[in-house]
Amino acid sequence: MATPPTFPISKATFLSNTYTFDPLYAADTVAQSANIAGALGVLTRGTVLFGPISPNPITATTLLTTVPTGATARVILAQDIDTTAGQVTGVVYTQGKFLDTAMTFSSQGAAADVAELWDWGIYVMTVEQRSGILVPMMKLPTTGGPLPQSLSGQDAVKAMAEEVASIKMATVAAQPPGVPPAPPMPGAQQPAWAVAQFGVTPPTAEEQAQAAAAAQTNALLTQQQQQLDALTQQQNQQMSQLLQQQALQRKQLEQQQQAQAQPGQPGQAPGKP
Repeated sequence: MATPPTFPISKATFLSNTYTFDPLYAADTVAQSANIAGALGVLTRGTVLFGPISPNPITATTLLTTVPTGATARVILAQDIDTTAGQVTGVVYTQGKFLDTAMTFSSQGAAADVAELWDWGIYVMTVEQRSGILVPMMKLPTTGGPLPQSLSGQDAVKAMAEEVASIKMATVAAQPPGVPPAPPMPGAQQPAWAVAQFGVTPPTAEEQAQAAAAAQTNALLTQQQQQLDALTQQQNQQMSQLLQQQALQRKQLEQQQQAQAQPGQPGQAPGKP
């Protein structure tokens, strides 16, 4: 009688890896070493650096800088460096997808930097609200430095409305006729693209209560700010009046001292009335 074949039994194994969130990295990055010009101070990771315009490559003699004059946005700094003492060799990202809120933009503004980086295969993205989808930011500021990390309640609602309107326009232009996209799952919190396509889902009782509480909080903060502004203005007026009174008193005192220091009138003998 033949012995039946035996097969090894697979055993389940479990791995535990530590994940460290990178606020700058999004996906598919390519990096290289490059020379950064000196006298730029301390540069933080995520800073936009400028280099030669197309079609000139970045070579060993290229000095990247933060100054946009006569150059174009080429790379994103991958590490903190100090250029105070002179030029430094550092690691820069030359391609990939990156998150805008972890970047530092030049004096020409975030919008211009992002447009130039896009031409070199560096795609600056933002996280779509609540969906986790990475999309290009539609309206970047025209100022330099890091982007704001948070918005007030009213500003967030306004930004959401502008984003929904932009997505609606893009959907109408790109959607083939007669092929509507699949609707979102019922009851799920809808991101901007879903609101643009299917409209706003009526809020639940809990969401209505949260919105009312947020509106009440905003109203209270606005009232407190108005009271603080009024108190500050009143204090400034009182201080201004006090300074004016002190100046007037000093002027009167100076006039009295000058009058006492003046000699007698011409033709009048000293000691006689």
